[in-house]
Amino acid sequence: MKPSRERNLASRGLLPLTAPDGVCFVPVDFGQPLEQQGPFDIMLHKATDELISGGPKQLPDFSARIASLAAYTKAHPETVLVDSLDKVHQVDRLGPDAETRHLLAQSGIRLPCIVKPRVACGTPEAHQMAVVLQEDGFQDLQVAMPACLQQFINHNGVLHKVYVMGDQMHVAERQSIPNLPAVATQAAGLPQVFAFDSLKSLPHRDYLQPHYESQQQPAGVHFIIDVNYFPSYKEFPNAAKALSDVLKKAFHTQ
Repeated sequence: MKPSRERNLASRGLLPLTAPDGVCFVPVDFGQPLEQQGPFDIMLHKATDELISGGPKQLPDFSARIASLAAYTKAHPETVLVDSLDKVHQVDRLGPDAETRHLLAQSGIRLPCIVKPRVACGTPEAHQMAVVLQEDGFQDLQVAMPACLQQFINHNGVLHKVYVMGDQMHVAERQSIPNLPAVATQAAGLPQVFAFDSLKSLPHRDYLQPHYESQQQPAGVHFIIDVNYFPSYKEFPNAAKALSDVLKKAFHTQ
């Protein structure tokens, strides 16, 4: 994982060098042969931090560090890899680049929609997104390419982040994008597209709703926005012990 993530997790006690729960975390230096640093009981990684952009019309790929990790664990099957790399391969359902309007019509995605970089984390641009209200908004997108599109579904400005660690689960409620007009005629006075940082600057309700009337009744239906492998666990209670328990269980059930 990237150094800033290691520091963040360590500052919250998730990667202790001591072993209060029987698990000692030691950083790995990929600048040196892994054979000289082992043996390891468990190797914990965040492979999505190791994605490298493949260019405007290419899929991102994993770095040489992941290839080195895969080679080491193949040579040492007694070392537990959390999680197995075959569980974190990228999912891609998109074909070659084509005309945006044609793709929208073909996919059934309706406006408004969210445009987000295909690389979901690990780079400064990963959280730079945009909401497109009208088709002309695609002409000047300030979003890193390649990108993916998702149908925007009104959800009363609330999302739930579901943390899962082993057999434990914790749900945290978060502020989200406020409701948006479902048709372009209701978007009068709004820009065709607006960009935002999903970690810092969500569009504000007071900016959007004066331009139209929005009444949304809860339908009791939940939609998955994305799946984040190895998140920060900032809101997960007693995350350090939970992580140690998960790793010990993975080791003993090898």
